Amino acid sequence: MADDDQTRDDGDTHNSVGGEAHIDTLVQSKYIGRLYLNQPEQGPALRTPQQLRPDDGHFVGREQEQLLLLRSVSAWEDDERPLVATLRGLAGVGKTTLGHRVARTLRKQMGGGQGQVGVLYVDLEHHRRDGGVDVSEALAHLLRGFGLRGAWLPTAVEERADRYLELTRDHRLVVVIDNVRSGAEAVPLLPDSEKSVAVLVSHAPLYDLARPDVVDVHLAPLTDEEALRLLSERAGGARLAEDPETARRLIRLCGGLPLLLAAAAQQLRRHPLRRLVRVFDEFGRKLREAGLPETEAVLDTAYDDMSERGRLLYRLLATAPDAPLALAAVVALLGEDRNAADDAVEELLAAGLAEVHDGHLHLHGLVRAHAARRATDQGLSPASAAAARLRLVRWYLRQAQLADLVIAGTRLTLAERADELPGAPDARFADKGQALRWLESERAALYACVRLAYEDTADTEAWALCEPLWTHYLDHPHYEDVLDAFGTAIGAAARSGHLAALTRMRCQRARPLWEQRRFTEAEQELTAAVSAAEALSDEERDRRLRASALEFRGKLHAVQEQWEDAVPYYEESLSIHRGIGNDYGVLLLTHLSGQAAAGLGRLDRARDLLASAHAMALAGDRERMTARTGFELGRVLERLERPAEASELYEAALAGARRRGSTFDEARILDTLGGLAERAGDEAAARAHRERAARIRVAQGGTRR
Repeated sequence: MADDDQTRDDGDTHNSVGGEAHIDTLVQSKYIGRLYLNQPEQGPALRTPQQLRPDDGHFVGREQEQLLLLRSVSAWEDDERPLVATLRGLAGVGKTTLGHRVARTLRKQMGGGQGQVGVLYVDLEHHRRDGGVDVSEALAHLLRGFGLRGAWLPTAVEERADRYLELTRDHRLVVVIDNVRSGAEAVPLLPDSEKSVAVLVSHAPLYDLARPDVVDVHLAPLTDEEALRLLSERAGGARLAEDPETARRLIRLCGGLPLLLAAAAQQLRRHPLRRLVRVFDEFGRKLREAGLPETEAVLDTAYDDMSERGRLLYRLLATAPDAPLALAAVVALLGEDRNAADDAVEELLAAGLAEVHDGHLHLHGLVRAHAARRATDQGLSPASAAAARLRLVRWYLRQAQLADLVIAGTRLTLAERADELPGAPDARFADKGQALRWLESERAALYACVRLAYEDTADTEAWALCEPLWTHYLDHPHYEDVLDAFGTAIGAAARSGHLAALTRMRCQRARPLWEQRRFTEAEQELTAAVSAAEALSDEERDRRLRASALEFRGKLHAVQEQWEDAVPYYEESLSIHRGIGNDYGVLLLTHLSGQAAAGLGRLDRARDLLASAHAMALAGDRERMTARTGFELGRVLERLERPAEASELYEAALAGARRRGSTFDEARILDTLGGLAERAGDEAAARAHRERAARIRVAQGGTRR
């Protein structure tokens, strides 16, 4: 093959596919055999083009993407136009490699014994001048693939285009057009035959490709499992197995991009005696500080092609939380109106620098690092970045407060409601379930905003965010997140001298500690909380905080089944709530006192207290407390040998947990229903309940029991 026909890697490194027997069956189908009819070459100088680079053999994943493309080929029925497919995704995700692999598969197998299938490849970056493609040179490269040289190669662009259409009309071809920035660039290079396939490789969607029948294939990064397989193939699995934790960190650092995995493997091969953790540290520093040459030029070009507003948003995103951001939050970050933010986001999408899924904007780690370098190079001032982050934090705070109001109603909160941000629309919650789902979907951003606010000394926002996060935690106990966030909130409240918030945050952090049986740490938090509460005023809010601190002290004893020690704290707290007329406090402490009575074996007393609490919860439309008081009352009734009434209360509590999306409560209630069914002799129902509970726990990252 002549030098002109050699292809070059654009940075997308090999990844591969299993299930090739199934692929073979597809491409050898009867329809493909009928579709790709052999045509004679035109003239003695012509040849069947084979512009393919060698396959290095390192390839994992992408089975579904290949099957989609090949099925689309087998189903193609247009009598005039070629099938057009787009492969799009981040730089380094493996688009070019997959394009060549699909072309190689089709070349080998779709001929069906009717002659050779040609493959053409052109990289538009090699023919780009001042941002635009030199179509004449791109056509010349493709024509050389047919063997045209010297006088046989037309010089005028119109003649080259005519000759290309003539030749492609008479050949069965797979044409791979790489680094396409717009559909208009690719149109003059499409083959003129229904017997051919064109694969367009781009970083972003080709919105201007005016064909509704285009097969659009988006390449996501490899999964962790696939990435580990690829790295093991390239660098040797034994070395990675020696330090699996660092290997996992290295995989996460590469973010599922084959290009980065190949670079990491090269580092490992180059330094065979260095510990894996040292290679990881050095490789990570290199990525943060300079990036990789193979992707840096691509990202720089995409960045330079955007407007100043698009570039500004890109730089600001590098300073925002590393989490998917709601599009309305992006409006707040940019600090302009919704239209301006939408335009900037569209620029990022068109440049292939960001992705939007389920209404959230996300930057890959490789792109985020590039954005951070551009923020430094392009002079994004610390003050501007901090102001943008504060707008973002306040938008999330306001939405979380609105969700909390829908879920929990008017309860004891200390922070003022955050103001609406001009241009950044509020989230709308039709009911409690929707509000809870919003908190769960935004969990990563919300917890990240707590840390971000603290780092920017926005102390009020830091602890204020934890108030609605407490409501979320009650149904979705993500322990590491909540311990970190409430620990940060304690630091923020202490630094700002807000004694009431300090009391509240210490009490609430104690609960996830004791739920993990870290009783000593929980005791330390509550001792400090009660001490702080004693220094508060006699105003109603501060008296409620003292009652809350006493309640938490009682709970700490209760979870250790120290019921006698819990009762005095509950009684004192209940007395304070009655004195200030706090109905919810009375409900809650009545419920807790009923639990304590049950723990002490005083079942009649427990039944009366829990029945009273359950009635109060129903009357107050307190869904969570209705479910929980009903569940506890059911447990007491079961002990009093009233299983039918207990079962009815359990089922009602289960329905409430499912409405709230509280998987924690759902699993607990299912286990209890399983025990009730077992004692009734219904083994099938018992197994069904327990298996469902086990599946929930496993899905949430826990164990079956």
